[in-house]
Amino acid sequence: MFTDEQLELAFSYHMVQRLIGADDAVDTAEIAFMETLLPRRSLVDAGFLTADGTYTPAWRTALDMALVELATRLCEERKVGIIQTLIEASLADGKFDASEGSVVLQAATLLGLEGEALDRALGHEAVGTVDLPAPQ
Repeated sequence: MFTDEQLELAFSYHMVQRLIGADDAVDTAEIAFMETLLPRRSLVDAGFLTADGTYTPAWRTALDMALVELATRLCEERKVGIIQTLIEASLADGKFDASEGSVVLQAATLLGLEGEALDRALGHEAVGTVDLPAPQ
């Protein structure tokens, strides 16, 4: 019914909207970032928004599907890319609020990212291992 790209658009738009409102303040830099990242025109072109700004029934259907299906439909690289974009969006106002972190982690959970993939998405690259002596 919807392509992976359409579902990714619905998911990303929804999560960025949640991020923007997560700290109970909407900054002009956040709005500008959202319009750059996810232009309103892309939602109109996907059939999710009418020209006058009204969400269409396809929007709700695509979002519902995205929240359930993207975990199995997208490759790990695309999931990591979404999380990195959400982190970038959360920093658009120059600060990272704990409530924004909660939204990012919820998105990662919905996408099925965990372990090393989640670490990579969050920028926690492994740099090696350390051998420690046993405690005495």
